Amino acid sequence: MTWLQRNMLPVAAAALLVIGLGVGGYIWLAGKEQAKRDAETAAANAQILKDKEAELVGKKILLDERKGISDIMDKVTALPEGIAARVEAYAKLLPSNSGSTDADVKAWRAKIAAVTEISGKLAPLETGLPTPAARQQGRKDLEALQAKVGAADTTVARLTTRLNALDAKESELRAQCAGLDTAVLKTGTHKQYRDLTLDLARYAPADDEQLTKWVRRLDTYDANLKPLLEKIAPLDADTQITVRERAEYQGFYNNLVTYLDETDTRMIAWRDKLSGANDRVSKREAEIMAVFTATADRISKPKQDQMADKLAEYAALVGEDNAQLADWNRAIAAANTAIDGSRKRLQRMLADSGDGILSEPVHAPFQRDLDQLKELNEQDPDRLGWQQQLTQSQNVLGALKKDCAVLDVSATADVSLAAQKDLAPKIDKLVAKGAVDPERAAAWRERLVQEAKRVADLRAGLRTDFEAVAPITQTMKDGLDRLTKDAGSDDADVKAWTAKKLRVDNLADQLGALDKAQGVPDNVGRLFAELESLVGPKDARLVAWQGKVKLISASRETLRILDRRTPFNANEIASNLKSLVELVGKDDRQWVTWKAKADDVAQLKAELAKLPAILAQSPDEQQRSHARIQRLVAVQVGPEDDDVKAAAARQQQLDGPPKPSWAVAEGRDRFGRWAEAEVAGVRLRLRWLPPALATVGSPEGEAYRDADELRVQMRLVQGFWLAETEMTRALWRAVTGSDPSRAVATDAGLLPVERMTWRQAADVCARLRDEHHLPARLPLEPEWELAARAGAEGPAWLPEGVAYDEAGVGQVAWSSANAGGGPQPVATRLPNALGFYDLLGNVSEWTADAYAPYPTGGGEVSQPVAGSERLVARGGSWGDPWHYNRNANRIGVRPTVTSAYVGLRLAADAAWGATQDGGAAILATAAKGAGGKTIEFGIGTWRVRVAQEVGK
Repeated sequence: MTWLQRNMLPVAAAALLVIGLGVGGYIWLAGKEQAKRDAETAAANAQILKDKEAELVGKKILLDERKGISDIMDKVTALPEGIAARVEAYAKLLPSNSGSTDADVKAWRAKIAAVTEISGKLAPLETGLPTPAARQQGRKDLEALQAKVGAADTTVARLTTRLNALDAKESELRAQCAGLDTAVLKTGTHKQYRDLTLDLARYAPADDEQLTKWVRRLDTYDANLKPLLEKIAPLDADTQITVRERAEYQGFYNNLVTYLDETDTRMIAWRDKLSGANDRVSKREAEIMAVFTATADRISKPKQDQMADKLAEYAALVGEDNAQLADWNRAIAAANTAIDGSRKRLQRMLADSGDGILSEPVHAPFQRDLDQLKELNEQDPDRLGWQQQLTQSQNVLGALKKDCAVLDVSATADVSLAAQKDLAPKIDKLVAKGAVDPERAAAWRERLVQEAKRVADLRAGLRTDFEAVAPITQTMKDGLDRLTKDAGSDDADVKAWTAKKLRVDNLADQLGALDKAQGVPDNVGRLFAELESLVGPKDARLVAWQGKVKLISASRETLRILDRRTPFNANEIASNLKSLVELVGKDDRQWVTWKAKADDVAQLKAELAKLPAILAQSPDEQQRSHARIQRLVAVQVGPEDDDVKAAAARQQQLDGPPKPSWAVAEGRDRFGRWAEAEVAGVRLRLRWLPPALATVGSPEGEAYRDADELRVQMRLVQGFWLAETEMTRALWRAVTGSDPSRAVATDAGLLPVERMTWRQAADVCARLRDEHHLPARLPLEPEWELAARAGAEGPAWLPEGVAYDEAGVGQVAWSSANAGGGPQPVATRLPNALGFYDLLGNVSEWTADAYAPYPTGGGEVSQPVAGSERLVARGGSWGDPWHYNRNANRIGVRPTVTSAYVGLRLAADAAWGATQDGGAAILATAAKGAGGKTIEFGIGTWRVRVAQEVGK
């Protein structure tokens, strides 16, 4: 190779490379530009197609809308609501604002305007009563509207009905008024037709010829009746008429018969007045004769007054010269003369008495004149006063005689000093009024001297007795009572001796509480000393009272333990309280205080004694139980009381362990305590059940009982958590990622999971323990039945008052009677008293126990039963008859079996840690603040406040 070839060869190669790169770049750029132009052309073509497609769609919409509106507007049919707005919307869609010139749009607008206008004209027909002219015009407008919208239009139909009804009413009124052409007008028919014509005038034109004729006839009746009524009108005011006047009024009455009904009240009144005119004289004479009598010698003043008006009327009718009238006037004059004589004699006798007390000899003649005055003028204004004066005179003299009768020889009663002083002038008064003979008056005066000496002797004897320091005897009390009656309570000796007696009685009254079951007076020592200074130390009552006080003091000393916060023996305290109350009674304040505390402690303990039988507490029940323990510990008996310790230990079990580590929420509701776990977003609520005595099996007489249901009691030594519901398919999927169940439902996640073997159920519990830290397990049989029974007896827990039958069990359980051929969502039947759902029915539930007979002796239970090839499922299922859903029903199932009728319910063990201390924590909390404090008790109507001492 030459030098040129050797040196130019690389240059040529480089040139060729540059040329190749240039040509390639040009070709690449040219291709890229062409692709861009092709893309723009394709986009433009696509937009053109899109625009054309949109234009075609718009035209199709307009054509469809025009046809839709035409189908409505071009027919005689009712216009639907909103059609006007629809037409206007369509007009706006037309191109180039052609909506105002489009022939269809113009026609549609015209029809809508016409319908609106006619509807406005018809509005007055809707309310009130239209005038005849308005009805006629409305009929024309309605025809015009019907021509546009048809007879089926609601407005057309409604107004057509209304106009027809108005026409019918007018025709009805005309038919009724037509009777006026032949009717005989009287009061009733006149008013009837007047009302009809007034009613017709509201429907007929004012110039209606028939209506005018009928009104004219009614007006003629009124015009003819008016003068006749004016002529007979005076008869309404006249109280009496003469025979001549009666004849004149009778003519008017006869003319009115043709105008007024016979039942018209005016006709009846006029007829009665006319018929009675001729009988008035005879009637008045008979009325007067019935009162005066035919042969009366004297006519009393009341009878005169009673017949005065009738006598005057009779005189006006018969004249003053009538013989009968003259006899009556003579008898009246004789009575008035006798009345005058009696009045004068009575006035004279009263004047002679001097002091208004009539002497005893004039009492009889005075009474005779009073009797005559009563007979002839009982209403005499002075008669009652005179009678009272006679009675007063008789009473005064009688009272004086009665007072002085204590001085008769036959009278043995003592006469007091005040009576002696009062009786002397009374004797003189009786002598002056002639009411006692002189011998009797002298004997009375001698008796007064003897009574004065008796009182002086009584006073002397009492002075000696009452001034000595000795018991006051009954004889002394009787003598003092006698002297008090004789000399009066203001007598100096009586006052002094009564003061001593009252002081002794007062002291005895205060100490008398000791004679009853009452408390000891606070100042009993001072009372004993004062009483001894008055009656001496040997007084029998004083000695007895002092002895009782010593017994009461000794009894109280034994009960002072109740003043401290310390345990006490309830039986001993009850016995001592009984002894004390027999001495001091139930009103003793200290006994009331001690009894109140003893009763309060007994009641609190009685309530707490129920705790072992309780399985769950509501928040209120828990608070009350803690309050009872706190009251007993902090106020009443302290923390060392055995009953309180036992109650605290059980309450600790009912409160349960601290919040579990697996719980995302916890609380307490009316069913008791609950806690919630969460697994992959699925919540599971479990409820706490404390250690308890669980009854399993059924009594021999229970219906549908099986042979494997021996009734025994087993003690569950550990509390546990139990799921509120059966495990759902949603929770199973959250744990395992799969679902063995086959039931189809829209809410399948809420259905109970089924079709798992016992081992699969146990494995799910293990995964919950290992992967989700929930200490899950299958429940023991006694645990399951404890929850199912919820503290009740019987085949199944049912609400109060619900019978154990298909309907009753159907309220709490899904069975073949109500499940509809498959499991149902959990918690869709009623919960039991512990808040658990579906323990009976829906699906049977695997337990941890092997199927074996119950131990006859019961015993404690903490581990599952082993030793059998089958395991127990409880509760019955949706595929079983309703009576299989019983608390005691149990079946043995091979652990490899899967069934659409069997599922599971989770249990969980409790983690107590250091808090399960037998109630010590509760006692410590309750004891906070304990010490000397004031408490208040209620017993009966008492409210007792007590300051408690702290016991050691």
